[in-house]
Amino acid sequence: VVLGLGALALVCHRAGLFGSSASLPTIDEGGVAWLSEQRLGDYGTEMLSHNLPSDVPLRVLHLRQNSIGDRGAKALAEVLHQSNSLEVLDLKGNLISHVGVRYLAEAMQQDGGGARLLSLELSANQMGDVGVGALAKALQQDHVLLQDLSVAGNRIGDPGAIMLAAGLKQNSRLRSLDLEFNHVADEGAKFLAETLQKSNRALADLDLGVNRVGDIGAAALAKVLQHGTLRSLDLHANRLTGKAATSLAEGLRASGCQLMSLDLGRNSVGAEGAVAIGGALSSNTRLADLDLGVNGIGDDGATAVAAALERGAALIRVNLNLNGVGDAGARALVKALRTNSAVEFLNIQYNCISRQALAELNAIAGERNGTLKIWAGAQGATASGLVSVACFCFLLLPACLPARASGCQLMSLDLGRNSVGAEGAVAIGDALSSKTRLADLDLGVNGIGDDGATAVAAALERGAALVRIDLNLNGVGDAGARALVKALRTNSAVEFLNIQYNCISRQVLAELNTIADERNGRLTVWAGAQRSDC
Repeated sequence: VVLGLGALALVCHRAGLFGSSASLPTIDEGGVAWLSEQRLGDYGTEMLSHNLPSDVPLRVLHLRQNSIGDRGAKALAEVLHQSNSLEVLDLKGNLISHVGVRYLAEAMQQDGGGARLLSLELSANQMGDVGVGALAKALQQDHVLLQDLSVAGNRIGDPGAIMLAAGLKQNSRLRSLDLEFNHVADEGAKFLAETLQKSNRALADLDLGVNRVGDIGAAALAKVLQHGTLRSLDLHANRLTGKAATSLAEGLRASGCQLMSLDLGRNSVGAEGAVAIGGALSSNTRLADLDLGVNGIGDDGATAVAAALERGAALIRVNLNLNGVGDAGARALVKALRTNSAVEFLNIQYNCISRQALAELNAIAGERNGTLKIWAGAQGATASGLVSVACFCFLLLPACLPARASGCQLMSLDLGRNSVGAEGAVAIGDALSSKTRLADLDLGVNGIGDDGATAVAAALERGAALVRIDLNLNGVGDAGARALVKALRTNSAVEFLNIQYNCISRQVLAELNTIADERNGRLTVWAGAQRSDC
């Protein structure tokens, strides 16, 4: 029996494949199926694949956060092989290993398989190098029309990047490749760069953020910029120094460079790197979006960026947050912004700028009548880039958050991707109570473990009014997860919990999902994708 889309949704709901009536999937008339976060699992995915409609061509299938494993991927591979209408397949945040990815890749390689597939989202799964190698092989097929591929967060290292580079040598269609949050280092970056420099002229957007690329890999990628293919390059949170920025600056100077967006945030390029980048920019460069946040560039770096703006650099969005910039750098930017009207957004928060210099920056924004937005209000960082508690009731000081610091009004605190560890998480957790105002807490990627998660859970049991909590990729096991289950039974304030990429067993994941179900749509838990290497 072939079901219509609406009937399929109803049958799946009655079979218990979707969480609650409040989260029934919506499928629009344009053939877009919204089936994310429905806890389908492999069985539900198999049922879905066997009952796809014949009356409405399915163009877009969203299946994020569904605990889909290799069996479910195999069922979807069959759908992909048979469909001549599916253009977008979104499988982000599932449990698909290299085995399931191989099923999908083989389906794409068959004649007619995924004949119209243009976008494949596989980030936050478990494919590793072997899985991405299967995708690389599929990219070599002439009939594969894929334009956008995301494999972020899949533990892909240099071997996987090298296989992707080989696949791209014979591919002229892929436009966007997302490799963020993997383990790619200099060797993988070099192979990708060589392919883009010599063989591939199609790829326009490359995301290598949160990897292990150093100065050598950056120097190789800088040569790619000279050939005018890349439009966007993301290298944030890698291992770059001023030497890497100097190499990239040379690429920006090349007459053939067409790069429009460059993200070097959260590296160590320093003043040297910022001066090199600033010196490369002029009215002839196309760069519109520049992120140098959290790089310790200081006044010299900010002044170099300001000088580029005075020379007519067409930057539209500039991020210089948390860089130890003082009044000298800020006033250089004020002067530049009086003559350069291209800038629409400037983030210069968490620096060392006085109220007087801030007022000058805000005055510039006021004169622009809404065409320039400046984020500058939050200051108080020292020259080393560390936030000063004297200026903020903020950051790693337990005394600043509880009732005894009655003046603290902080509602959002993002400490993600640092090294606070269990000690820091315990300190933050101990500081929270029913009397604190903090609603949004991000401790993701900090190695907090079970002790840290238990401390956050204890805060929830004390009545902390947290609404959104991110504890992803922290080495949290069953002990920490069960503490959170216990806390969530009594604390109804939490609306969102991200505890993906930890070490939690299926049994305890089921307990977390049960809590979410009991809330009837008022609590979203991201927990499906866990690590297999704990």
